[in-house]
Amino acid sequence: GCLVGVVKNVTVQGCQITCFIEDHTGTIKAEVMAKLSSLNENRYAQVFGSIRYQNADKIFMIIKSIPVNDANVITCHLLQVICKRLEAESELKKQVSSANSAGEALVNALAGEDEMHTATTRITTFQEAVLNVIKTDDSEYGISKKSILRQFPSYQEHEVMLCHFSQTIEYLTREGFIYPTIDQNYLKAASN
Repeated sequence: GCLVGVVKNVTVQGCQITCFIEDHTGTIKAEVMAKLSSLNENRYAQVFGSIRYQNADKIFMIIKSIPVNDANVITCHLLQVICKRLEAESELKKQVSSANSAGEALVNALAGEDEMHTATTRITTFQEAVLNVIKTDDSEYGISKKSILRQFPSYQEHEVMLCHFSQTIEYLTREGFIYPTIDQNYLKAASN
């Protein structure tokens, strides 16, 4: 995952470096997995890594850190967080309404509703557009990421948009919609 926030309380104990990453949603403890020279205290940073649990505490394991020099990165992160929250609230409302109509769910199940169709309703419009570009390619080794990006010219011009494109590719791969072929740069749809 990717976080954007202010690096606070950097502590070095032997080989272990710990800190806290703070944004408008709160603070999370972080540990550095490699020596990072770009981890400056009380400055915004874009950090990449994953969440781990240690003794019931949530810890972000930092793999890579980039200092933020462009305010648009912070704004984009804020908008992504708001968007994810709204998507989660919408999904929760759908689950609650479907739980209230168990008979309707049974009818849908008996009607043989397509699983892929159900899964695609959970992806964003942009994710669906990227997936459709990949599905239309019928080459043996799949379509390259560069070729996909050419279909979205506005995503080629700015680092934040490229980050969003990369996150979309990662999500579609992780959820099983697409898979890499000859290397990580060539992709095919899981089902056409």
